[in-house]
Amino acid sequence: MPVPSLPASNPIQISNHASSTPLTPPHRHPIIVANFVTPTNNRPLIKGKGGSKMRKVLGLLAIVAVSAVVASFAQEEKGFVSLFNGKDLTGWHVMGTPSWKVEEGVLVCTGEGGGWLRSDKQYENFVLRLEFRISKGGNSGIFIRSALEGNPAFTGMEVQILDDYGRQPTPHTTGAIYDAVAPKKNMSKPAGEWNFVEIICSGPWVVVAMNGEEIVRVNMDEHPKLKGRLRKGYIGLQNHGSRVEFRNIRIKELP
Repeated sequence: MPVPSLPASNPIQISNHASSTPLTPPHRHPIIVANFVTPTNNRPLIKGKGGSKMRKVLGLLAIVAVSAVVASFAQEEKGFVSLFNGKDLTGWHVMGTPSWKVEEGVLVCTGEGGGWLRSDKQYENFVLRLEFRISKGGNSGIFIRSALEGNPAFTGMEVQILDDYGRQPTPHTTGAIYDAVAPKKNMSKPAGEWNFVEIICSGPWVVVAMNGEEIVRVNMDEHPKLKGRLRKGYIGLQNHGSRVEFRNIRIKELP
């Protein structure tokens, strides 16, 4: 497959979404509008003869602004489908110890035993977006293009997840293509905080962004440790003996 038809220095676009805000449409938060038009302590926010008209104008402007944000969010999420329904493990298969469950809409690995959780189907070219939260001292990973047999970190690839906030990046720190490509910088947050990850696979190109910043971009054909890896396989979440949580897992298949 040829390199995507964008500038060579930036063949694939990365979402600017940061994990500091939930991945839910802004229209679920009407307080954005209410703050402009609702009186505080029964006092109008804007006094004077034109106060009522001004409140209406500000309210309309706020609605327009929120509508624009909603439209932008919808456009950014266009074509994505959810891999996790927030209720149960439908669409996933446990490989190894059954240490996976759902708590309050979050997919949780309790950390007993080992193994991984894999998707129903295989994927070749795609954009994968999700959020994760690692426990203190925790270790996990996101498998991409992995096979059923063998170590999924090496039949396909593993995007590393660790409790390693503030450490210098290596091929084994958060965001790395495990044991192959170090991230440009460590963008992980402290244990217990949510991180937003975007992974793009398009032919030989693999791109990883974390918390809104690109940290890995590699051409598998040009990397000695990656050129023999699978180009199509399962999406997986690793049980490495630590508690780790995932949410808002969704994927968009590419040509």
